Formats: sequence, structure tokens, C-alpha cells
Amino acid sequence: MANKSNRGTETRVLRKFGINEAYQLDMYLIDQYRGTIFSCRYQIPPYLVPIESRTELEKAVKVAVVDTIMRHPMMQVGVMDATSKTPSWIQLESLDLTQHIKWLYIGEHDDFEQTVQEKVRTRLDDYFPDLVIKQPGWKITVVRQGNAPSMEVLLTWNHAQSDGAGAKVFHEDLLEMLNNAEKGAYERPGLEFDILKLTQAPPLLPDPIESLKSLPVDLKYLARAFWEETRPQFLNRDVSNAAWCPIRSFPDKTQFRAFFVDDVSLLAILARCRQNKTTITGLLNGLLLTAFSWHLDRTAAPTFQSSTMVDHRRNLPPAPPDAPWARCDTSTRLSTTTTQSPTSSDNKTDDSQKWSIIRAKFGLSAEIPAAAIEFASISVAGRGMCQRQLGRLCCRCDVWGTYHD
Repeated sequence: MANKSNRGTETRVLRKFGINEAYQLDMYLIDQYRGTIFSCRYQIPPYLVPIESRTELEKAVKVAVVDTIMRHPMMQVGVMDATSKTPSWIQLESLDLTQHIKWLYIGEHDDFEQTVQEKVRTRLDDYFPDLVIKQPGWKITVVRQGNAPSMEVLLTWNHAQSDGAGAKVFHEDLLEMLNNAEKGAYERPGLEFDILKLTQAPPLLPDPIESLKSLPVDLKYLARAFWEETRPQFLNRDVSNAAWCPIRSFPDKTQFRAFFVDDVSLLAILARCRQNKTTITGLLNGLLLTAFSWHLDRTAAPTFQSSTMVDHRRNLPPAPPDAPWARCDTSTRLSTTTTQSPTSSDNKTDDSQKWSIIRAKFGLSAEIPAAAIEFASISVAGRGMCQRQLGRLCCRCDVWGTYHD
């Protein structure tokens, strides 16, 4: 299938949006979602640390991003007919990397942590370019201070394009590409300055989850859901509906809260989560739900709802063998260590030149499109305590967890 694009060339439709993809896109279009961020702090190899190596550093990051893009087709595609009932993923001819990779350099006396937090707030509040421009919905912002040995890499994306686990994979792959690249080899096929010409062969996209795994819903559940959506209000006995939730006609700004957990404590917490058949995300949801509940009047808010996300990757079949993203599954790595012989000076030298990740953060900007509190990793509304909110029956809050070693 082909249509004329705004550049006068034929647009190749790769496939229609899946059910969840269409839902995420619609949430963005009605301003329920904006940005989502996965940020990592990268330790820079010593030879790229000096200010004099700034150009070489930027080139090294750019080619590593290009290598990562080519591994993940979802970073290469655009959207067509976004506001229709059947939006589609389309093949793009090229990417202008100046629209996707931004560098922010700050002075030695500036507050680096404050700058990163402000950039996170800005990116979470930002809209992506108009979807008719036909470019992927992701951005990378790199924050660097003077000749510091580390830099912050913020990946922001439209939730229809990826999810949190996908962003984790991106950073893992970016780290791999940085360490595998040959020193000084900054040429890549199709890369001319900041324009990346994509292959003419259509990229192989992952299939929608509903086409890979049966997700049955019985008639009893459908009937109950229909009744809950259509019944008259006077028959609704659900006291968890947040009738007390304020409606404001102005948007609030994102608030940033960070906390740190050392390695030993993190491993102990993770072990207890596994014993109780939950995750750290579920634990954070429960803790925040409890904490916020103390700020609510029992009469006005006798109860409210709680829910958490589920990652279906474990239930899906393996990727096709020819898929560019097919690889052994990996877990979150916040730092990279190498086992070596203590007598090998060559290995020691090589290891000192490696990139590593020393901190990771995740943030989600989302609206809850109901008067009731639905507690996910996005958190909660309260009377006057909403961290971020628009003038609708919804709230927007951000929950941040930083694991630091």
C-alpha cells in the first residue's frame, strides 16, 4: 500500500496500529500522555573526557545511536492517519538526527543535578512535533558539564512508539554500541553529516501483542464492564470514584522527587518483592498509595482504587530469527563490570577505556482519564496535592525511582 507523502514521494504503509498502540496514540492526541523518559548517567572513557575531545565525543555518541536505531525498527518509522480510526506505521526514507539528538553543555559552576531535573521536567511537559511531519516520536538529550567524566543521556519518547522496558533495552544496546565501536571509526552506511538515509527494504516491525498471544475475555467480564460504563449514576455504589477530586482550569508543572537506594538495600528489597510475587514497581505503587491516603479525609474519600502495570514480554513467543532486535534477553544493568586476570595489564588498560552506566531513572508523564484514582506508576490526585494537573477530570503526576550504585 502506498500514498503520497508531504514530500511528494510514495509512502509505504508497514502495518496498521495494534489495539494498545492505537490506545497509546489516542491518549497522546487528547493530551492524556505527553513524554516518557528513561535517563541514564554514562561514565565516559578517559580519552573522550577533555573539552578538546568534545567533537570526537559527539561523533562517538551519534554513531552509537545510529547503530542502535538500525537494531530497532520502531525507531525508524513514522505515523500516518494519526487521527483516523486506523492509524498506520509507515516507512521513512531518512532521519534528520538534529531533530532527535540535542546536546546541552553547562558551566563548571552550574548545578548539574538541578539542570538535569529541569531538563527532565521540560521534556516530560513537551509535545512531540506534529505527526503529519512523519518522523519518529523519540528524542535524545545529552547533558554534559565542562570536562566531567560523566554525562546524562535522556531518552524521551511517545508512548505509542515504545514503553519503559523498550527504553531500558535501548540504553543497554547504546552502551553495547559505544563499547563495541572502533576508536575513531565514525562513518556509517547511509550517514551523511546529520542525515541518516534508511534502507529501502521495509523494516520488520514487531507484531501487535494481540496477534502474538491470545488474550481472551469471557462474556461475564464483558457484561460487567458494559454495565459499569453505562449504568445510571444513582445505581453506582462504588465509593472509590473520586468525586472529591478538584477540577482546575490551568496546568501545573511537573514536580521532581528523587531518592537513592544503595546496592545492598536494593538487592534485599528486590528479594522481598520476589518472595511476595511482586516487583519494585508494585511496591512503589503500594507505598505511594498508602502515603497519599493519609492526606485525604476519610469522609470525602473512604476508599480509592489501585492498579499496576504488567509486562507481557514473558508471555510472548521469541522474536523471529531474522529480526534485527533478536538477542538474548537481558536484565537492567546499572553498571558494567569486567572479570579479568590480575596479571594482565593489557586488559586493565582496555577496561579503563570502556563506557559504563552508573545511574538510571524512569519517569512517566500521563493523565488519568477518570474521576477515580487509578494508581499506576503515574500516581495520584488529591485535594490540592496534585503534582501536575490539567483542567479535566484527571490528574497528572510523576513518580521517580533512582537506583544508584
